[in-house]
Amino acid sequence: MRLAVLTTYLTRWGHIDALRKEARILYGLLNQERPHDEIFVVSVEDEINPVGIDMGKGIFLTSFERLNELIDKLALDVIHIIEATPFLLAIILKGRTKLPCKVIVNCVDNNPLEGINENDLEDILHISEYNECHFFCYSEHAQEVLKKAGIRNVSQTLPLLDSSFYLKEVPKANQYESTMPLNLGFASSPFHEDSFSARGLNLIVDLLRQDKTNFNLKIPWREESLSLRMF
Repeated sequence: MRLAVLTTYLTRWGHIDALRKEARILYGLLNQERPHDEIFVVSVEDEINPVGIDMGKGIFLTSFERLNELIDKLALDVIHIIEATPFLLAIILKGRTKLPCKVIVNCVDNNPLEGINENDLEDILHISEYNECHFFCYSEHAQEVLKKAGIRNVSQTLPLLDSSFYLKEVPKANQYESTMPLNLGFASSPFHEDSFSARGLNLIVDLLRQDKTNFNLKIPWREESLSLRMF
Protein backbone atom coordinates (compact mmCIF):
# COMPACT_ATOMS: atom_id res chain seq x y z
CA MET A 1 0.00 0.00 0.00
CA ARG A 2 1.15 3.54 -0.81
CA LEU A 3 -0.07 6.11 1.72
CA ALA A 4 0.64 9.84 2.04
CA VAL A 5 0.12 12.22 4.94
CA LEU A 6 -0.81 15.57 3.38
CA THR A 7 -0.50 18.97 5.05
CA THR A 8 0.90 22.46 4.38
CA TYR A 9 3.96 24.55 5.31
CA LEU A 10 5.98 21.95 7.18
CA THR A 11 9.17 23.83 6.35
CA ARG A 12 7.83 27.09 7.79
CA TRP A 13 5.79 26.00 10.82
CA GLY A 14 6.63 22.33 11.31
CA HIS A 15 8.79 22.96 14.39
CA ILE A 16 6.23 25.00 16.35
CA ASP A 17 2.71 24.37 15.05
CA ALA A 18 0.63 21.60 16.66
CA LEU A 19 -1.12 20.72 13.41
CA ARG A 20 2.15 20.14 11.55
CA LYS A 21 3.60 18.26 14.51
CA GLU A 22 0.60 15.96 14.39
CA ALA A 23 1.29 15.28 10.71
CA ARG A 24 4.89 14.38 11.60
CA ILE A 25 3.74 12.10 14.43
CA LEU A 26 1.29 10.29 12.14
CA TYR A 27 4.01 9.85 9.51
CA GLY A 28 6.34 8.36 12.11
CA LEU A 29 3.69 6.03 13.52
CA LEU A 30 2.70 4.77 10.07
CA ASN A 31 6.33 4.00 9.25
CA GLN A 32 6.65 2.17 12.55
CA GLU A 33 3.39 0.20 12.37
CA ARG A 34 3.35 -0.51 8.62
CA PRO A 35 6.99 -1.29 7.73
CA HIS A 36 6.04 -3.12 4.53
CA ASP A 37 4.03 -0.21 3.08
CA GLU A 38 5.36 2.88 1.31
CA ILE A 39 4.64 5.91 3.49
CA PHE A 40 5.09 9.51 2.33
CA VAL A 41 4.52 12.94 3.78
CA VAL A 42 3.58 15.69 1.32
CA SER A 43 3.74 19.35 2.33
CA VAL A 44 2.26 22.05 0.13
CA GLU A 45 4.49 25.13 0.16
CA ASP A 46 4.73 28.45 -1.67
CA GLU A 47 6.94 28.94 -4.74
CA ILE A 48 7.75 25.29 -5.45
CA ASN A 49 8.21 25.07 -9.22
CA PRO A 50 8.84 21.36 -9.87
CA VAL A 51 6.00 18.85 -9.59
CA GLY A 52 7.52 17.75 -6.31
CA ILE A 53 10.84 18.15 -4.53
CA ASP A 54 12.01 14.86 -3.00
CA MET A 55 13.58 15.72 0.37
CA GLY A 56 14.45 12.09 1.08
CA LYS A 57 12.95 9.65 3.59
CA GLY A 58 9.59 9.83 1.81
CA ILE A 59 9.15 13.61 2.29
CA PHE A 60 7.95 15.65 -0.70
CA LEU A 61 7.37 19.39 -1.12
CA THR A 62 5.03 20.73 -3.78
CA SER A 63 2.92 23.79 -4.60
CA PHE A 64 -0.85 24.27 -4.54
CA GLU A 65 -0.84 24.51 -8.34
CA ARG A 66 1.03 21.21 -8.82
CA LEU A 67 -0.37 19.18 -5.93
CA ASN A 68 -2.56 17.04 -8.17
CA GLU A 69 0.35 16.27 -10.49
CA LEU A 70 2.37 14.96 -7.57
CA ILE A 71 -0.55 12.91 -6.25
CA ASP A 72 -0.97 11.25 -9.64
CA LYS A 73 2.77 10.68 -9.91
CA LEU A 74 2.95 8.96 -6.51
CA ALA A 75 0.05 6.61 -7.46
CA LEU A 76 -1.32 6.57 -3.92
CA ASP A 77 -3.81 4.17 -2.36
CA VAL A 78 -4.67 6.42 0.60
CA ILE A 79 -4.28 10.14 1.33
CA HIS A 80 -4.56 11.28 4.95
CA ILE A 81 -5.06 15.05 5.14
CA ILE A 82 -4.35 16.90 8.40
CA GLU A 83 -5.43 20.52 8.14
CA ALA A 84 -7.71 23.07 9.81
CA THR A 85 -10.39 22.63 7.12
CA PRO A 86 -10.92 20.32 4.12
CA PHE A 87 -9.64 22.94 1.66
CA LEU A 88 -6.89 20.58 0.43
CA LEU A 89 -9.59 18.06 -0.46
CA ALA A 90 -11.29 20.76 -2.54
CA ILE A 91 -8.00 21.34 -4.38
CA ILE A 92 -7.59 17.61 -5.05
CA LEU A 93 -11.13 17.52 -6.52
CA LYS A 94 -10.42 20.28 -9.05
CA GLY A 95 -10.88 18.88 -12.55
CA ARG A 96 -11.74 15.41 -11.25
CA THR A 97 -14.97 13.46 -11.40
CA LYS A 98 -13.85 11.11 -8.64
CA LEU A 99 -11.15 10.80 -6.02
CA PRO A 100 -7.79 9.38 -7.13
CA CYS A 101 -7.79 7.07 -4.06
CA LYS A 102 -9.31 6.73 -0.62
CA VAL A 103 -9.07 9.95 1.43
CA ILE A 104 -9.13 10.57 5.19
CA VAL A 105 -9.52 14.18 6.32
CA ASN A 106 -8.68 15.36 9.84
CA CYS A 107 -10.34 18.77 10.27
CA VAL A 108 -8.46 20.32 13.18
CA ASP A 109 -10.34 23.64 13.41
CA ASN A 110 -13.39 24.04 15.64
CA ASN A 111 -15.06 25.72 12.63
CA PRO A 112 -13.97 23.27 9.92
CA LEU A 113 -15.78 24.97 7.05
CA GLU A 114 -14.37 28.47 7.54
CA GLY A 115 -13.16 29.84 4.19
CA ILE A 116 -14.77 27.03 2.15
CA ASN A 117 -16.80 28.59 -0.69
CA GLU A 118 -20.10 27.23 -2.00
CA ASN A 119 -18.63 25.56 -5.08
CA ASP A 120 -15.94 23.76 -3.09
CA LEU A 121 -18.51 22.71 -0.48
CA GLU A 122 -20.74 21.29 -3.20
CA ASP A 123 -17.84 19.18 -4.51
CA ILE A 124 -17.05 17.99 -0.98
CA LEU A 125 -20.70 17.13 -0.33
CA HIS A 126 -20.84 15.07 -3.50
CA ILE A 127 -17.68 13.14 -2.72
CA SER A 128 -18.66 12.56 0.93
CA GLU A 129 -21.55 10.41 -0.24
CA TYR A 130 -19.10 7.63 -1.03
CA ASN A 131 -17.15 5.43 1.35
CA GLU A 132 -13.83 6.42 -0.22
CA CYS A 133 -13.78 9.60 1.89
CA HIS A 134 -14.07 9.91 5.68
CA PHE A 135 -13.87 13.00 7.90
CA PHE A 136 -12.59 13.27 11.46
CA CYS A 137 -12.79 16.29 13.78
CA TYR A 138 -11.72 16.98 17.35
CA SER A 139 -14.84 18.42 18.99
CA GLU A 140 -18.60 17.89 19.10
CA HIS A 141 -19.11 21.38 17.73
CA ALA A 142 -16.90 20.75 14.68
CA GLN A 143 -18.65 17.45 14.05
CA GLU A 144 -22.03 19.17 14.19
CA VAL A 145 -20.87 21.87 11.74
CA LEU A 146 -19.89 19.24 9.17
CA LYS A 147 -23.06 17.21 9.64
CA LYS A 148 -25.34 20.26 9.41
CA ALA A 149 -23.66 21.14 6.12
CA GLY A 150 -24.67 17.70 4.83
CA ILE A 151 -21.25 16.05 4.92
CA ARG A 152 -21.47 12.33 5.59
CA ASN A 153 -18.99 9.89 7.09
CA VAL A 154 -18.03 12.21 9.96
CA SER A 155 -16.56 10.95 13.24
CA GLN A 156 -15.08 12.60 16.30
CA THR A 157 -11.60 11.60 17.41
CA LEU A 158 -8.69 12.88 19.52
CA PRO A 159 -5.54 14.56 18.17
CA LEU A 160 -2.26 12.70 18.17
CA LEU A 161 0.25 13.73 20.84
CA ASP A 162 3.79 12.62 21.48
CA SER A 163 3.23 11.29 25.00
CA SER A 164 6.93 10.57 25.54
CA PHE A 165 7.64 14.31 25.36
CA TYR A 166 5.04 15.19 27.97
CA LEU A 167 5.90 12.31 30.27
CA LYS A 168 9.56 13.29 30.07
CA GLU A 169 9.12 17.03 30.55
CA VAL A 170 6.35 17.19 33.18
CA PRO A 171 7.59 16.35 36.71
CA LYS A 172 5.73 13.85 38.86
CA ALA A 173 3.34 15.19 41.46
CA ASN A 174 5.41 13.84 44.37
CA GLN A 175 8.30 16.12 43.37
CA TYR A 176 6.26 19.08 44.60
CA GLU A 177 5.30 20.08 48.09
CA SER A 178 1.56 20.21 48.65
CA THR A 179 1.80 24.00 48.98
CA MET A 180 3.45 24.37 45.56
CA PRO A 181 0.95 23.74 42.71
CA LEU A 182 2.04 22.61 39.28
CA ASN A 183 1.54 25.62 36.98
CA LEU A 184 0.10 24.70 33.58
CA GLY A 185 -0.65 26.89 30.58
CA PHE A 186 -3.31 25.92 28.06
CA ALA A 187 -2.76 27.34 24.56
CA SER A 188 -6.30 28.44 23.86
CA SER A 189 -8.44 31.53 24.22
CA PRO A 190 -12.13 30.62 24.54
CA PHE A 191 -14.78 33.32 24.35
CA HIS A 192 -16.59 32.08 27.48
CA GLU A 193 -16.57 29.27 30.01
CA ASP A 194 -19.05 27.24 27.95
CA SER A 195 -16.16 26.60 25.53
CA PHE A 196 -14.07 24.74 28.12
CA SER A 197 -15.59 21.35 27.40
CA ALA A 198 -15.31 21.66 23.61
CA ARG A 199 -11.61 22.51 23.95
CA GLY A 200 -10.87 19.54 26.21
CA LEU A 201 -10.12 21.49 29.38
CA ASN A 202 -12.36 19.22 31.44
CA LEU A 203 -10.30 16.20 30.30
CA ILE A 204 -7.06 17.82 31.49
CA VAL A 205 -8.62 18.70 34.84
CA ASP A 206 -10.02 15.18 35.31
CA LEU A 207 -6.63 13.62 34.48
CA LEU A 208 -4.77 15.81 36.98
CA ARG A 209 -7.37 15.17 39.67
CA GLN A 210 -7.01 11.41 39.20
CA ASP A 211 -3.27 11.82 39.72
CA LYS A 212 -4.03 13.96 42.80
CA THR A 213 -1.83 16.70 41.44
CA ASN A 214 -1.94 20.11 43.09
CA PHE A 215 -2.16 22.44 40.10
CA ASN A 216 -3.00 25.87 38.78
CA LEU A 217 -4.33 25.94 35.22
CA LYS A 218 -3.87 29.24 33.36
CA ILE A 219 -5.74 30.01 30.14
CA PRO A 220 -5.15 32.97 27.80
CA TRP A 221 -8.51 34.75 27.91
CA ARG A 222 -8.51 36.99 24.83
CA GLU A 223 -6.90 40.11 26.27
CA GLU A 224 -6.07 38.74 29.72
CA SER A 225 -5.16 35.48 31.41
CA LEU A 226 -7.80 33.62 33.39
CA SER A 227 -6.37 31.61 36.27
CA LEU A 228 -8.38 28.59 37.38
CA ARG A 229 -7.33 27.11 40.69
CA MET A 230 -8.64 23.57 40.97
CA PHE A 231 -7.07 21.45 43.67
